[in-house]
Amino acid sequence: MKRKHIKIILFFVLISVAAMPVFGNDDISINFNFGNFGFGGNFPLNDDYAFQASVALVNIGVEYRSLNAGVEFSPFSIFAWGGDNNNSITDFSLLNFKVYWNVLTTFNGSFYFGPFASVNYMFIGESLDWDKYVFSAGAHAGFRFSSGSWNYNIATVEVGYNNINGSGKYYVGAKIDLISLFLMLYW
Repeated sequence: MKRKHIKIILFFVLISVAAMPVFGNDDISINFNFGNFGFGGNFPLNDDYAFQASVALVNIGVEYRSLNAGVEFSPFSIFAWGGDNNNSITDFSLLNFKVYWNVLTTFNGSFYFGPFASVNYMFIGESLDWDKYVFSAGAHAGFRFSSGSWNYNIATVEVGYNNINGSGKYYVGAKIDLISLFLMLYW
């Protein structure tokens, strides 16, 4: 494994471990949802990474309510990319982290807006690929059900920068909770 990959993994492990002692604090919220479906577009549209879809299973996180800042983790994500060359790429990611700071929250924390950064790493396609990663940074806005010390994310819109294996792009995307999506399609 390359040294820079080890540094990235250790950075996110340290952030997660540093957040653990705060569980005893009353000013902590637990973020949770069963997963989400995401879709979006990357600009410029001149290669195989122009369009993106993703499914993440089980998102878990911790938020410090005084700052509205937090970290989230998803143990499994599926990514699919398509583009102008009519090639599609599908991969699975096992390490998915997101850090954020919701600068604006309204309606008792049900609506939020602020900057975020996320890393998706340890992709498995035909084999485990240590060199593949997706780094995203930008602004997100969304809705969630907020009750006491629990937050359940429902829908999020993101705008920002995507770096997919060294290919930098601007992007716009949206994510919706899998249960909410199922209920919308069912009703």
